[in-house]
Amino acid sequence: MRNASPGVFASSLQSAADLIQVKFSHVASGYIQPTINEGTSKLTQASLADCRRNAKVSIVISEISEITDATETTMNLPPLVQSFVLHFGEMGSRWGINRTVGQIYALLFVSPAPLCAEEIAESLGISRSNVSMSLRELQAWNLVILKHKPDDRRDFFTTPDDVWHILRTLAEERKKREVDPTLSVLREILMQRPASDAERHAQQRMSEMHTLIEQLTHWYEDVKQLETERLATLLSLGAKVTKLLEAKDRVVSLGRSRRPNPANKS
Repeated sequence: MRNASPGVFASSLQSAADLIQVKFSHVASGYIQPTINEGTSKLTQASLADCRRNAKVSIVISEISEITDATETTMNLPPLVQSFVLHFGEMGSRWGINRTVGQIYALLFVSPAPLCAEEIAESLGISRSNVSMSLRELQAWNLVILKHKPDDRRDFFTTPDDVWHILRTLAEERKKREVDPTLSVLREILMQRPASDAERHAQQRMSEMHTLIEQLTHWYEDVKQLETERLATLLSLGAKVTKLLEAKDRVVSLGRSRRPNPANKS
């Protein structure tokens, strides 16, 4: 563990020791227990025993690696940047993404220049493999941009300069991952014929949910077509939008009152 403080290092060792004890107790209780019967040859028994030992070691090493990254708090960052990165990692875990993914994105967002995987690992004090997996996830979300430098074969990563572009990307990706699948499931359920009063009631409630989500989806599809300046203006209006709606209602009402009544002509 690079540059770890004594307290962090001791805590990690204790956690690893506790984990090893738990894993070996699981093995002993049959959690990982190859079947060995009387007809099994001694050679096969020895092979199965080796497999069991390898399985124990593999599991322990894997989870010790996770503990090491999770307990590592030594970052080679300025205090201000580190505070932002740590907070983004905590928020990322609440948004349903890996904490390391959030930290890497925060680091790239405030970095004045693109960073390679080695620089990210050194800055955050995490493993190179963890960085690689997190970068792949960020690429899947279209939240990082791949860059290259002359005479350097390494991949460098950064984030879009325009925060509005980031907002649009996040909204679109979350819609694809969360809203669209929900609409598909609701449509499929609503097409089924209810077999009881309970199912009819449930379908009615789901129909209300489907209508609301669909309306929001249509609104989003219209809004995302707006230019950034117009979108910023729309957001800056806030509650003033209601005044525009009230003015529109007055105009429509005035137009209807001036419309001639066909009954008077006769």
